[in-house]
Amino acid sequence: MLSLLLLTACRKPEEAPTELSELAGFLFEHFEDKDTRSLEDGVVNLKSWLGGNIDETLDGYKVLDIEESVLDSVNPGREHDLENLGGASVAYEATNNTADIARTLLLEEQEEVFPKSYKAHDRVYRTDKTCFMPHECDFVDTDNRVEADYVILSVNTHSTAQYRWIEYDKDTYALLHRAWLVDEAVASSDIVDIDEQIYLGVTMPWQGGAVRLGTTWVSAVILDGLFSEDTVLQQMINAMGNEGEALDKYIDEN
Repeated sequence: MLSLLLLTACRKPEEAPTELSELAGFLFEHFEDKDTRSLEDGVVNLKSWLGGNIDETLDGYKVLDIEESVLDSVNPGREHDLENLGGASVAYEATNNTADIARTLLLEEQEEVFPKSYKAHDRVYRTDKTCFMPHECDFVDTDNRVEADYVILSVNTHSTAQYRWIEYDKDTYALLHRAWLVDEAVASSDIVDIDEQIYLGVTMPWQGGAVRLGTTWVSAVILDGLFSEDTVLQQMINAMGNEGEALDKYIDEN
């Protein structure tokens, strides 16, 4: 037993990948790791990757490589439709800092922050939210019921969203934010069936402000052929791209 405990204590954290297509899924899967070294390395690798490639992500960057273990990390035992699963990342260079963005995402009414994206956004905090901003705790868990507007259709979802601080350099924090569907999404039109959707957001200091990278994966089946799965994904890319501008505007005005 002692040998087993020593082996567990000395086990090295899983090595973080260096490419965005794998990094986003890695950070999502390891979000709740008690040992934060893998997450710290992942954030550092992501910042390095963005340093040389951010221009490629400003209008949407496809991230098709995702392991089934990423989906299993929040929906274990469920059969996942990887064939119809597509993903994309969008970066935004914010003029405001990481702390102000974190406060706005965690504590403000989201339909007021993102009036063009959400018709309704109701959430229940399942953990203490007051200790998060002063870094007295590093994790917040929420239950969310949201009606989102994607122009071509609106979607009602029931999801879990989590927020976590990762100190990847001395007194330097990144905000990790992930969300996933608890129930199947309900679209305003029966021409599309959204079976699964997960999201990862990473916000970190960047050139006097912050950079925010949002990545979403969605499994959607188009039932009548009027538009493609890529159209659904593109609308979500557009929504993520608009989030950055909306955040800056809200913070500047409040």
